Amino acid sequence: MRHYDFGSNLASVQDGVDVGTFERLAASVAGDPGWQELLRERPRFQLETVDLQGLAELPDGTLGRELLRHLVDHDLLHGERHPDNPYPASEQAEYAKIRWRETHDVRHVLTGVETSVHDEIVLQAFQLGQFFNWFSVTTMLGGPFLSPRDSLRPKMLRDCYTAFDAGRQAKPMFTVYWERLYAQPVSELRERFNVRWIGPRP
Repeated sequence: MRHYDFGSNLASVQDGVDVGTFERLAASVAGDPGWQELLRERPRFQLETVDLQGLAELPDGTLGRELLRHLVDHDLLHGERHPDNPYPASEQAEYAKIRWRETHDVRHVLTGVETSVHDEIVLQAFQLGQFFNWFSVTTMLGGPFLSPRDSLRPKMLRDCYTAFDAGRQAKPMFTVYWERLYAQPVSELRERFNVRWIGPRP
């Protein structure tokens, strides 16, 4: 839990519990023009590929500027690696998994959810509402024991239900080319994708 590369360790957990999940997801969006474009261009959200200075120059309230603020405020600019997946997967499924992981913080910004254990569990509930995956289920079941004082209480159930319903009601976000929307105001993107603010971050 205290390993400096905890995000990569979580990636390995997802490899184990979600065998087949991203194969099904990739197959379900195979005909989506947005997904086809992502497959052609393979954008990546990593330190080596993101123009941090460009994000910093965007106006406050835009997706790119608020995403950078989120990363800086929570010390998330060190990046993370994606361990080799020991389970066989198609090229499309492997990229689908990486894309979903690397756009995780976009969903933090759009929902207004922070990064405490409680908030990460809440965001997993939102993501479960977007599409079924065992990693979200596992996190929601086991995560509260990492921070029992904040998470093992009735409010956790209410917050997770609210987030799950918000994810279910939001438009599918998996095939969105977020890099082309950095200059758009977060408020407009929330309206466009029907994402409810579930806070506490503005």
